[in-house]
Amino acid sequence: MLFRLPLFFAALLHTALSSKEGKSIVTKQFHFKEDFFLTFHPLNNAIGPDNVNVLMSGLDDFGELFKDAWIKEIEANLQGGNCKVDAMSLPKFSICDWRYPERYDVHELPTPGQAYLYPDGFVQRLYYEIEKLTVSCVEDFSYNDLDQESCMDAAFTGNNFLGYVNPLETDCAEADGDCLFLTAEKITLNSASTAELYINRFTEIPLYLKCLTTDGYGPKIANKLIVALDRFFELYVEEELTNEIMIQVPEGSVYGFASPY
Repeated sequence: MLFRLPLFFAALLHTALSSKEGKSIVTKQFHFKEDFFLTFHPLNNAIGPDNVNVLMSGLDDFGELFKDAWIKEIEANLQGGNCKVDAMSLPKFSICDWRYPERYDVHELPTPGQAYLYPDGFVQRLYYEIEKLTVSCVEDFSYNDLDQESCMDAAFTGNNFLGYVNPLETDCAEADGDCLFLTAEKITLNSASTAELYINRFTEIPLYLKCLTTDGYGPKIANKLIVALDRFFELYVEEELTNEIMIQVPEGSVYGFASPY
C-alpha cells in the first residue's frame, strides 16, 4: 500500500447531472499528492546529487505514459467500468530535500529518502502530485475509491520507466553523473519500503577529565584533546556503533560517521 501523505485535498467538485437515461451522473474533481517508492536494480552506487536531475527529467518525460495508464485503469475498473475521466493534468514529480542542509555537506550523502535494502540496488522515495483529476461516474464515489495502487502498477508495469533514465552506453563518459542508471536492468515499484535515511546531525557527549593539575590548561591543550578524541572515536567507537546499528537494522547500511568531538 502507498503511504498516505497529510497533503491531500478532498473532492473540490461534486455535481449531479441528468443523463439521457434519466440517471444522475456524479462528477468530482480531486487534487492530491502521494508518495511512492522505486527500486533501482542493480545499481553500483547510491543516487547522489549529481544524478537527481537525470532521475527527475526522466520522470517528467514519463508523465504522458503515466497519465495515460491512470486514465485507462480508472475507466476500466472504477465502478465496473462505468466511469469516465473527463480531465487529468500531467503529474508533477518531486523529491524531498535534507531538512538541515546547512549542518552537513549534502554532497557527501545519498539523496534523502533513499534506502539501501539490497546488496546491489537502492530504493528511492519520490512524490507525484495530480493538480486536477475530474471523474464522472453513474454512482457516488470518493477519493478512497480511486485504486491508486493499481494505477501506479499499471504505469510502471513491464519496466516501462527504465528507458527514460537508462542512456545508451555510447553516450556515457567515465564518471559521468548522467550514466549512473546505465547498469540498471529493472526499475520497479516497491510498496513495502519506508526508504528513510536518518542522520544524527550533532550529538552532545559529556566528557569528564580528571587532571593532576590545571596549570597551563588552555586552547592548545583542549585542541590536543579533541584530536586525540577524534582518533579514539575512529579507532574504537565507529566499529562498535556500526555493529550495534547493523544488529538493530540488519537490512540497512552504514555509510560513515563524523566524530562528535
